[in-house]
Amino acid sequence: MSNEFLRMVVEPGLSEEAYLSVLDLAKRCQKHDGLTLKINEPFLRTRPAYEVNDFLYYAGDRLIGYLGLHQFQMHEVELTGMVDPAYRRRGIFSALVAEARQEIYERGASVLIFITPQESISGKHCLQSLGATYSFSEYHMQWDGRVRQAQPSSLTLRSAEGDEDFKRVAHITAACFEMDAEDVHTSIMKSSVPGMNRYLIESQGEPIGTIAVQEIDQREAFLFGFCILEAYRGKGLGRVALTATIAQLSERGVSSIALEVAAENRRALTLYEGCGFSVVRANDYFKQSLE
Repeated sequence: MSNEFLRMVVEPGLSEEAYLSVLDLAKRCQKHDGLTLKINEPFLRTRPAYEVNDFLYYAGDRLIGYLGLHQFQMHEVELTGMVDPAYRRRGIFSALVAEARQEIYERGASVLIFITPQESISGKHCLQSLGATYSFSEYHMQWDGRVRQAQPSSLTLRSAEGDEDFKRVAHITAACFEMDAEDVHTSIMKSSVPGMNRYLIESQGEPIGTIAVQEIDQREAFLFGFCILEAYRGKGLGRVALTATIAQLSERGVSSIALEVAAENRRALTLYEGCGFSVVRANDYFKQSLE
């Protein structure tokens, strides 16, 4: 197909038609490459209408390239993308990244985080050609569907409501992941979307941890931001909190639960495996500075 039929579409939000086209493109790429791509599908269904996060490249009416932005911290943005196998080596991915850079720069972020399947040699070469360097690896884990019995505990999960609770969530998250609390709080307030709930994990009324849940169509859920303050670790409280979260979701009819964990975090990996999660794939993360 000649170049005059190629066009890029950049606009706030993600329509249902565009969302389905992204899923279809992912299926085509995954079938050709024999890999599972991370496109953060749980968050694609709730894209805010006031912000540009999706860059789409079409040949006629057919989506042939896609790049999505996901900002979980104010100073950095994650990028996930793909190009139809029949249209590769034409500079489409580079064009998508160049367009996204301007949007990211205007947000004030300074770091790009590219994600590629660990087995994808071509993906790594592509990112390296863009000047990105390897940073870390992460496992995507899936729950086996069996609810475990939690140990007796005074631990409770309380839905965070109001700014004071969100500040507590930000403080705990920042302490656990060595982040800036104000940065985390801003990100939390900005990323509030339908189906997302944040919980404070409390022991005798004292907040000691937090966990976030993104529910999808009352069947699927994605867990993230789970952490327990260092002073309370090693006492089995993380297992109790995670088991309680799974039980609550299961009672509401959620049957598919996923999460991600850094490959080097052996302690968390062991905890998740003990609660019924197993590794289904691994992704490599590459960083690039905008400065």
